[in-house]
Amino acid sequence: MRPKEAVYLTAKLIKRSQAEPSPEFKALRDHIESEWGAFLLNGDVFEKKHSRNPMRLRLVFDTVQDIELMPKLWDQRMELISVPFKSMIANLQLKHYDLYDLSHLEVDYHDFADVAFQEVVDGIDTGQILRTIGTGKISSIQKFWNYLTVFYQENEDVERYQASGLTDAINQQVQAQGRILDEFGVLYNREIQVRFDSKANFDRAGGYNYYR
Repeated sequence: MRPKEAVYLTAKLIKRSQAEPSPEFKALRDHIESEWGAFLLNGDVFEKKHSRNPMRLRLVFDTVQDIELMPKLWDQRMELISVPFKSMIANLQLKHYDLYDLSHLEVDYHDFADVAFQEVVDGIDTGQILRTIGTGKISSIQKFWNYLTVFYQENEDVERYQASGLTDAINQQVQAQGRILDEFGVLYNREIQVRFDSKANFDRAGGYNYYR
């Protein structure tokens, strides 16, 4: 799940008390709270293309502790969550779900904080850091999923700038930006991971294949 997806954007509004889930997910939220005491923020039905079982009921929970309360096994999720959800759709007469084949609807759990953390990382202004430090020292700063990699020019720069304090200064800039972007407090017990490498290593390994 990515931060720009509608299911997460609506979950943000729900966290701010600016929106409510759609009727089927409001009904499912009540069901989950009654059965397991967990708090569901939002959800959607998502088609994961090129998968053997493509249809997913993606549920965004308020905290990871909520997820820990939920059924773990896939067959339990199908029986205890998918089946009631499909009954709710039928009772609410939501015809747009007729477009989906929900005969095998698997259930995925998502922690709101994980997606919010990714949103913070995505929002880091690497250009600002480059302008502050200078392109003479930094070749580039790349975002790889939920961490950053700073590429110095040469291999010897990695140790040299670590010793000089430049590496710590860059890391501090990243964390400072993150704290400004952190609307939901997801950095209270974690930092954005920043790795340091050289453009020489990157080029020798064939570019982005180095990080796969």
